[in-house]
Amino acid sequence: MTNPAELAENRPRQPDKLKKRVFSDNGHEISKINQRMLRSLSFVLSVLMPSLFFLSLRLPALNELDRPYAFFFLMSVLVYFASGELREGAVLPLIYLYFLSLVVFSVYGGIFLHVSHPPIFIFVTLLIFPMIVIDRLWRINMAIVFVCSVYCSLSFLYKPFSYSVAALINVTISSVLGIAIGRHLTAIKLENIETRRQLALQRDMDILTSLPNRRKLFEVLGEMELEDSLTPLTGVIMIDIDNFKNYNDFYGHVKGDECLSVVGSCLRLYSEKYAVAFFRYGGEEFIGLSTEYSYKEIGAIAESLRETIRGLDVRHRGSSLGVVTCSVGYAEKAVCASLGHEELIVMADRALYAAKSMGGDRAAGFLEATENEGGECLTLRRKTRGQML
Repeated sequence: MTNPAELAENRPRQPDKLKKRVFSDNGHEISKINQRMLRSLSFVLSVLMPSLFFLSLRLPALNELDRPYAFFFLMSVLVYFASGELREGAVLPLIYLYFLSLVVFSVYGGIFLHVSHPPIFIFVTLLIFPMIVIDRLWRINMAIVFVCSVYCSLSFLYKPFSYSVAALINVTISSVLGIAIGRHLTAIKLENIETRRQLALQRDMDILTSLPNRRKLFEVLGEMELEDSLTPLTGVIMIDIDNFKNYNDFYGHVKGDECLSVVGSCLRLYSEKYAVAFFRYGGEEFIGLSTEYSYKEIGAIAESLRETIRGLDVRHRGSSLGVVTCSVGYAEKAVCASLGHEELIVMADRALYAAKSMGGDRAAGFLEATENEGGECLTLRRKTRGQML
């Protein structure tokens, strides 16, 4: 008889849970899209409001709206410029604040100034808002219901009954259409965003180790080299699995892939624990990029990593210790007087070569690895540069 717990565990995920996962996985991209939509909307209204302002000065029926138009023009301009420099967490609050100001403007003009005129702005707002904002549906729906309730209540209090009924019908139609169409458009947008994320993962991720691949490595290095980079490169760690060819020859490529996967999992944990991003460099070789550690601190991380990989206890008959081990080389930009990331990688690679030459299962820094050449990085820079060329 089937265990109910197993059925519950194997049951497909509900759509609501999938949507929550999409929001959490794509929060940054969703915020960028919302920011662009807010900026576009505020720009359009910034252009539209001056025309309505001058029109209200010429038409007696709209004379009382000149100040609201001027106020909303200024607010739209402020929102337009503010939306360009927003932090990710401030985008949605500003969108809802801007939406609320549109509602206040509509209520003021449609209920207290022009009782007989239909409030076109609130109808348009209730129709457009759910279509352009990407947010959790319950929040959008609550905002729409709140606005409808407040507007209809004020309408029945301050407007003739016939006008209030008409407003109720128009507001309800606008809200229902906005929510229905917005729900459909949001689902399409989220699906496209998630598809782009999955494609980017496939492009940038090494399937075997689940680490970023070499293509992603050089993309990140390019970003770190920019003058205004918030995370400039400070150090490099190179890791190579000792005697991996022998491991593959003895155990087979399937076991070899399993070994790489285990090491990749270990490096992912180190990426989460330390400010070091690890990538698969090629074959059995990996590389870590540091953004904040000193030479001594990078050395401590490299040594800890070497011990951790040995402690994975992956059996290896070709190793003197009977388990898979690795060699680690590292270099730090300031101490080693590196001119750029290419030179720094070469320095870490030289240290790795020295570690392997000493029998493997050890971590070596560039300074220690080149002591036999005087220990001076400045002297060795010509050699490393020659290797890069």
